[in-house]
Amino acid sequence: MNEKLRVLLVEDEKSAGFDIVRVLYEKLGKLLVEEKDIEVMIASYTEMKERFVSADVVLIGYPNRALIPRMAYIYGKTTYVDLIDLRAYSILDAEAIKTQIMTIKELSSQDFHVHHQNKWSILCSFKNKKRV
Repeated sequence: MNEKLRVLLVEDEKSAGFDIVRVLYEKLGKLLVEEKDIEVMIASYTEMKERFVSADVVLIGYPNRALIPRMAYIYGKTTYVDLIDLRAYSILDAEAIKTQIMTIKELSSQDFHVHHQNKWSILCSFKNKKRV
């Protein structure tokens, strides 16, 4: 992945009235000012159902972790879908999220494909558990 990396943070649906992902997004914006080849966006899952948001990386807040297999399915093989680093999420550490994004940016296409396959196996395991 060499061109501009579009990173989408999926907001937590506001049940508690405090959106950690929005705070991380604002902090990340300040940290990534120098990085011209990374664009960070934010949307809630509700907004995403109304309009598709194109992205290379989709990072999901912890309360919405159940969306990971669905997002891997919707976005297909071209998008890296994962959970926002849990420790960084819990202590609002935007620097660690930046490191997570930079690590994803450095992935080779083969590693990217392996990651996607792992998300598919998670999806399949969810489906199998529901049938039992």
